[in-house]
Amino acid sequence: MSANTWSQNLKLSWKNILISGLAVALAALLLSLIQPFEYRSTMRFTVSQRQFGFNQDAYAAAKSSEKLARNIADTINSRAFLEDIFNSGFGIERAGFPADETKMRKAWEEKVSAKTQTETGMLTIEVYDTAKARALQVSEAITYVLNTKGADYHGGSRDVQIKRIDDPLVSKWPARPNLPINLAVGFTLGVLAAVAYYFLKGAPSAPATPGTPAGNSPVEKEDELPAPIVPIVPPTPEPAPEPVAPVAEPIFPPAPRPIERPIAETPVQNNNFNNYQQPADQNFWHPMQAVRQVELPKNWLFED
Repeated sequence: MSANTWSQNLKLSWKNILISGLAVALAALLLSLIQPFEYRSTMRFTVSQRQFGFNQDAYAAAKSSEKLARNIADTINSRAFLEDIFNSGFGIERAGFPADETKMRKAWEEKVSAKTQTETGMLTIEVYDTAKARALQVSEAITYVLNTKGADYHGGSRDVQIKRIDDPLVSKWPARPNLPINLAVGFTLGVLAAVAYYFLKGAPSAPATPGTPAGNSPVEKEDELPAPIVPIVPPTPEPAPEPVAPVAEPIFPPAPRPIERPIAETPVQNNNFNNYQQPADQNFWHPMQAVRQVELPKNWLFED
């Protein structure tokens, strides 16, 4: 698929792509609203090592501080650090965490987040809680443990100094879940999913134009020659056959009944003819009757 064809496909389906992005963003918003809203308390520390003499390299000192800060960030979520938080005297009780050990550690990892900055000894600790006061309370407990027992977690000597440079700052609005980021991520994922769908499916169907078969896209491929447009002429309907009038059968009058008259036969010499008997049916005619048939008047024997 060429770049020109791809851009035209996106123009034809931009509404569906926009709807897909909005639908996924709405789903992300609903998932965010069902989660508990938590506030964030942020504080920063510097981890440094005391300098003795003037021959130590500054870059090496910075890398050393970064290593110490990273060790502290990795050990804050440990079970031993959580136990020191419980014993710090700031009112952090075990009742606020699940009784199961696995769930307790997971809840502590979700509540406290520590991260460092590259090539510096800066350590940023964030505490999340549904109440602002409790988030501030946990932040103060962490500061106390780092100042009193920090050597047990950074792995350095007693010359390592941990100093809080930014006091805990609690957010005014809930920091988790982050609604703007969730909406932006949901919309982006929806748009990318729709674009990938149309890319794999191919060009969407465009409205049929005159001379173009319905269901085909008007975008022509560059590697193929355009097919000639052949007008579709509907076939000429054949004329309907004319109705033929039924032929009436001729009506013949009945044959007249022959007049019954007495027929006298003239005696002949042929014996076979004399022996012939007239059938009972007077209408029956036999060829031998034509030999000699004479119509005689009545009482012809008694005339003078």
